[in-house]
Amino acid sequence: MSEYIDIINHWVLLNQNHAWWVIFLIAFVESMVILGILVPGLPFMLMLGGLIATQVLNPWLVIFWCVVGAVVGDGLSFWIGQRYKYHVLQLWPLNKHPEWVTQGEDFFTRWGGVSILIGRFFGPLRATVPVLAGILGMHRVKFTLWNILSAMIWAPAYLAPGFALGWLADQSEQAAWIAITIVIIGIISYWLWGRFKRVNNKDNATP
Repeated sequence: MSEYIDIINHWVLLNQNHAWWVIFLIAFVESMVILGILVPGLPFMLMLGGLIATQVLNPWLVIFWCVVGAVVGDGLSFWIGQRYKYHVLQLWPLNKHPEWVTQGEDFFTRWGGVSILIGRFFGPLRATVPVLAGILGMHRVKFTLWNILSAMIWAPAYLAPGFALGWLADQSEQAAWIAITIVIIGIISYWLWGRFKRVNNKDNATP
């Protein structure tokens, strides 16, 4: 995996003006049903965060195309769920891990739109919740709103660790302001997750 990251990193350094489609693909694959399981996107997001910190890439450009890629990936997964229903869940590797589907279905049934936001940050949920939203008949407009909101939170949060590492190696005033922005978004994301866990634990404790 590291050699592929190095290849893409080198290509972006040489082709900064055309890097948008690579950024889009990284976020798209990370969010797409099945592909998001087979191709781990986090290492590539760390790479992009580092390229922001070293001022190779414009931060707002990266965030924009990450959001677009994530929205398209989840949106296509939702459409596949609407179109092919449970047949898509018989494909490998989902058919080898029925517990992923069961957990995703239970999670979506219980939390609805919030599951799309939380699911972006957790492995199998990220790959199953959007397609299950389509299978189970979530309204397209409602899904789209949650899809966009979750992508806008997910992109900066996933870029933040790589940015932090790169920033330590190449500090600047601009990097400091971007770091503050990303940290604030990270704190908000952490607060949302903590609130979700408290509500979940409270519900589980209710007889």
